[in-house]
Amino acid sequence: MPTLTTPRGTFYAADYRRPRTTDTPTLLIHGAGGAHLDMPAPLRQNSALQPIAPDLSGHGRSSGAGQRSISDYARDVLAVADALDVQTFNALGHSMGGAIALELALIAPARVERLILIATAPVIPVNPQIIAGLQTEPAATAQRIARWMWPKGTPDEVVAQSAQRMTQVRPAVILNDYTACDRFDVRDRLTEITMPVLIIHGEQDRMIRVSEAEQLAASLPRATLHVFPEAGHMVHMEHADAVSALIQTWIKSAAL
Repeated sequence: MPTLTTPRGTFYAADYRRPRTTDTPTLLIHGAGGAHLDMPAPLRQNSALQPIAPDLSGHGRSSGAGQRSISDYARDVLAVADALDVQTFNALGHSMGGAIALELALIAPARVERLILIATAPVIPVNPQIIAGLQTEPAATAQRIARWMWPKGTPDEVVAQSAQRMTQVRPAVILNDYTACDRFDVRDRLTEITMPVLIIHGEQDRMIRVSEAEQLAASLPRATLHVFPEAGHMVHMEHADAVSALIQTWIKSAAL
């Protein structure tokens, strides 16, 4: 069943796994103010990845009020995995979801086989204007965030759709998300992450600069970095087919 009751709350998780296979499942972890459908269809429906796509607390169809720390979000994801009887998995995360994936690798290293980090960093400081704006003018702030997510030249209707999806999440939940991101910092623990890591980033990302992805790759013992030219923070949506194919190929080749 897609709705899971766990000790940490009730969560919705779309399960796209094929039956009767021993391939490792991949948990698709969405970003701040999002939901599982922010993971594009080529990822969600790539049967080679054995995808499971949860809605985080307070997002999409999951109950709750969100979390104010990345660590608590990671523990929620572990609770989802437990409810599905998934003992080991690949953790794929976008932006805040990537921070959650990094945290999972630190708090449950025996359960995470591989990491796929999309448009993320080990520290995610948030502009104070975003924190303030989410409290005083959440709709306008969502529009500003959506504009930064996409590279210059993106059609207005695409940006507007992103902003509209974000306003479907309660402002207090989005504020919790960005508060959690602002508090996150695992730079001094990256050498502890010893599983294979694929880092995917957009060269034109205006929210997390590509230089931060380069530093992340250099700090991890077993990291591979792939940069998509001209792509922005939503690289996994801008180049959904190519990103899905890249991840599928990498998982097959990444020795544990």
